[in-house]
Amino acid sequence: MKKLNRLVTLATILLFLVNSNSSLIVNASERINFSDKITITESDSTEESIDESSNDSVSDSIEMSEMTSNTYETTMSSETIYDTKEPSSSLIESNDDMLKTELVREDAYWLVDTATQLRTYLSEGKKLFRLTKNIDLAQSGFKLSDGVVIDGNGYKITYSKAGSYNTGFYLEENNATVTIKNAVIGNTDGSGSVGYYGIVTGNSTYSNMTIIYDGISYYSDSGQPLYNPNGAIILRGNNQFIQTGRGLYAQEWAETNYIEIESGRTTVNHDAYSIDGLIYSYSTNSNNPYKDTTQIVVRKDASFDVTTNRAFIYSSASFDQKITVEENGYLSVKQTDVSNATRKRFIYPNLNNNSTVTFDFQKKSSVNLSLQLPIQIKDAKGSFTVKENAKLDMTIASGPMFDLSSNNQFNLNLLDPKKVDFSGTAQGTLGLLANSTAVENVSLLASNRMKVESYSNSSAKLGTFDATEARLNANGTVYRNLGGEQLSSTNLKLLGSSYRLVFESILVPKILSTKVEDQTDNSAKLSVTSENFESPAKEVKYLLFNSLEDTGTLEKAKHIENVTDFKGLDTSHVFTYGYQVNGLNPNTNYWYQAMVTNQNGRSSFSTPVAFSTLPTLEHIHVREIRDRSATISGVLASDTGVWTDFSNGEESPILNNPVDYGGVYQAVAIDYSENNKFTTYESVTPTSTGNKNEKFSYELSGLTPETTYYVRVRVTGVSGEEIVLTELPITQFTTGIEEIIDVEIPIEMAFQTKNKDLETVEAGQIYSQSDEYQVVNKGTVPVQVMVSNLNKKNEDAGSIQLVSDDNGQFGEDSLNLKLFGVGKTSYETDLTESVGDNPVLIGDLNTTDQKEFQLDFGGKFFNPLSPMLTPKYLMTLKFEQVK
Repeated sequence: MKKLNRLVTLATILLFLVNSNSSLIVNASERINFSDKITITESDSTEESIDESSNDSVSDSIEMSEMTSNTYETTMSSETIYDTKEPSSSLIESNDDMLKTELVREDAYWLVDTATQLRTYLSEGKKLFRLTKNIDLAQSGFKLSDGVVIDGNGYKITYSKAGSYNTGFYLEENNATVTIKNAVIGNTDGSGSVGYYGIVTGNSTYSNMTIIYDGISYYSDSGQPLYNPNGAIILRGNNQFIQTGRGLYAQEWAETNYIEIESGRTTVNHDAYSIDGLIYSYSTNSNNPYKDTTQIVVRKDASFDVTTNRAFIYSSASFDQKITVEENGYLSVKQTDVSNATRKRFIYPNLNNNSTVTFDFQKKSSVNLSLQLPIQIKDAKGSFTVKENAKLDMTIASGPMFDLSSNNQFNLNLLDPKKVDFSGTAQGTLGLLANSTAVENVSLLASNRMKVESYSNSSAKLGTFDATEARLNANGTVYRNLGGEQLSSTNLKLLGSSYRLVFESILVPKILSTKVEDQTDNSAKLSVTSENFESPAKEVKYLLFNSLEDTGTLEKAKHIENVTDFKGLDTSHVFTYGYQVNGLNPNTNYWYQAMVTNQNGRSSFSTPVAFSTLPTLEHIHVREIRDRSATISGVLASDTGVWTDFSNGEESPILNNPVDYGGVYQAVAIDYSENNKFTTYESVTPTSTGNKNEKFSYELSGLTPETTYYVRVRVTGVSGEEIVLTELPITQFTTGIEEIIDVEIPIEMAFQTKNKDLETVEAGQIYSQSDEYQVVNKGTVPVQVMVSNLNKKNEDAGSIQLVSDDNGQFGEDSLNLKLFGVGKTSYETDLTESVGDNPVLIGDLNTTDQKEFQLDFGGKFFNPLSPMLTPKYLMTLKFEQVK
């Protein structure tokens, strides 16, 4: 027998191959030579020579430049050796240059040990001086000039000015600035600083002069420390003034229109003799920038502590009055009791309606006013303002807080202060008056809430209420609502019945910032920073919403996490809290808000912060792996999380509700590579299905047989950011060996009837002529074997009718030709011309235990007695790979 290998058709059997398979894979100092020039630049540009015989060394260069305060700053490039002796004024001549100078300290201060020496240097135009001994100015005059700085170096300066302005230190120069620092003025017993006109007299015929005192200790029982009527007095560092005498010259602490506590702490103990005020203002000089005003400024972080038996401010006319305490500044004014009504006042004289009075106590400032009488505003307009987190303690020995006429425009503004305590002896406490019920003269504003306590005296409480924003009209004991929050009639009566009012901000935490980081598919790290205003945190509440519209409503939150354990943490000021929330839904937009609770209450909601969880793979599969193809399919996690329903309140949550608000996946790409690092890879776009495009599939083709491929997915979720996703371990597959259909079949097959069957019931029975008609699978893939056509090839075949089963009539040329496929599984079919339209299966072949089967004929010829016929047929077999 001849056999056919692979896919070849010969003789009477046509082999027809249909291969419709496809597959998908997803995969030190230096002494100078005297020939070197030394330049010292002062305001008079004087050059002097150094005496070579002194053996003193000076720096290679000393450059002195004028500072804004009109003092001098020295830059030195090498060491200076100085002597405390009086500098030599002798001249020396070098080989190269004539140098003229006098020996100075390395910071360019002239060393002074006598008043005579100081006068000489001043007359020569020198500016910077440092004492090396105590000096007594006696009754001599020492005229200062712009830029002069006298550093007492801790030594004492005494003088006796009596009633002469041009004795002691005095200044007669417009726009000039002088400084006295680090000095003791007078003796601790009060002697040694006698006279009017201050430590430095700012001559009243000159204007816009500035006198700076820095680190001064002043003692006098018959003197006046500060005098500069047409200019400013600046206090720096720590200063102490003890002015307690009863001498003839024990007058005001300061005669000036402008006092500034620039830095440090200034303490004043003022017990004067013959005058009425602590600070006396009277300048109307047009060249004085502070004319017609009294201004007291306590700069940031500075302190001004005053005890006096006189009016705090005494003006010669109805001047504008302004007291400013900047951030973290401190002002304390304590008036001791005296019998004189004028001296008991805070402001003198009575102010008219052309004057403005301004009290500006800025954030975090602290003010204590212990006064004998109400502050005399009278007809003036203006405001008394206490700002954010500031503290005020104001006590009036007799009367209300303010003394006003009925026709005034003076307002009290409490703008989120920490605490304000007004205590007096008059009903209604404040003493504010208004000529109309439409005038707003009290404003209460709290960023959170303000607690108001009303007392019938200094300690007996009448009642308490809270306010957030109230705008009131106060007229004596009657308070009315004008705007903002409407206080109840009961609370308005508490204000009107009071003799003491305490306003204290209930400072619940203030959210400073929130942040979301380290997002995964089901978790995120949340943080919130808050200012707790000295009240430790009790709870931090983290809330997540699934829409911006729901934010700010606790009942609409999808997740609420509460943290209450802060053991070992100081949360009383600014603190940042962190929490990792789990159980979130992948590929989902969330909005995060936080609230912090301290001992005073809960903050408002923080500003919403949007974030998105990351996409993640639920699973990925590789199937239908063949030699050149494979199918990649997978599912991205969507709506796998749960949420809690707080619509009935946080106390009655409904847990574990399935999520339906996950986002739609915007794009999916499948990468496949022969390298698990994906240094090079191919990428395809799969078909995405599902409500959220969470399902994907793609059939790879064109793969290389017997090759390992690695697969990953690139996904763009709701965040718009592309994320690379892989399973662990990374998904991989190996293609099969090359797919070959190779089937061995017989070229010819013969069937026959047997004469021995004549005249028996087996007459016409069909038999195979041979038992060696095998079909053998020699390829690499399983196949199905089908008969797909049968054609008559000669005249005898044309004369015979092919019928099914036993449908033929005996004596007619009818043939029932059966074909059997006999193997592990057997098949039977009738061969008729209809197989061309409906191919019939005759056998399955695999590549292991069923690689072959036997073909046999059967059936019956219904006219066995007819002359011999030799029909020929062409049978076509079809082989298809089994997928």
